[in-house]
Amino acid sequence: MPVQNPVFPQLLASSGVGVISIGSGTMNTTDGALTLTTALAAQPSGTVQVFCAASAGLTAGLYYATFSSTSALQLWTDAAATVKPATSAGAYTADLNDNTLATISLPAGIMGANGVLEVITLWQVPNNANAKNGRVKMGGATWKDANLASTASCRDMCRIMNRGSQAVQICGVQSAVSFGTSSSNPVTGAVNTASAQTITITALRGAAGDSIKLEAYEIYVWPKA
Repeated sequence: MPVQNPVFPQLLASSGVGVISIGSGTMNTTDGALTLTTALAAQPSGTVQVFCAASAGLTAGLYYATFSSTSALQLWTDAAATVKPATSAGAYTADLNDNTLATISLPAGIMGANGVLEVITLWQVPNNANAKNGRVKMGGATWKDANLASTASCRDMCRIMNRGSQAVQICGVQSAVSFGTSSSNPVTGAVNTASAQTITITALRGAAGDSIKLEAYEIYVWPKA
């Protein structure tokens, strides 16, 4: 017997172009040529976005970069890679703050009172014991805080469900893997999804030398009144 009134997901946003929160290194020139202290696992191809800290003359935020190796890159201020930023030669020090790698708008009321917001992320990081976290936030609340220490990559899913109201939610455990058991309780929230909200995907490092790469993300909405 066919399912009555089936619900189909809507792809809200997706990207397979990596965004990197780069670790510390040395700014070799006054126009954005940087060498990382710890090389990436693989050399990015083409032009990618990178998050830079307020260091070596840079303003904190997203820039574009082209890599000539796993550790050498040229920063640009435009996607066409034609304009180099003004920098100060010397040490570049990455920060230990939450770095926003992607920002997506959640339209007002799109979920409905019983809908689901699903965020799938793919991360690549140095495989060491240093603290590293990949986070999903919505409406100012942190819904996922994936522990990326002692691993090389992680594919994670965060599902936020409205609970009969557009302003009451439940989600899985913040730091646990997408499916499985945990000694922690699920995350609950009170974000008013009847109003437009902002989804951010962020990276947090515990050691300045480590880069964190958001390889890809997909965001779906399963609307239900």
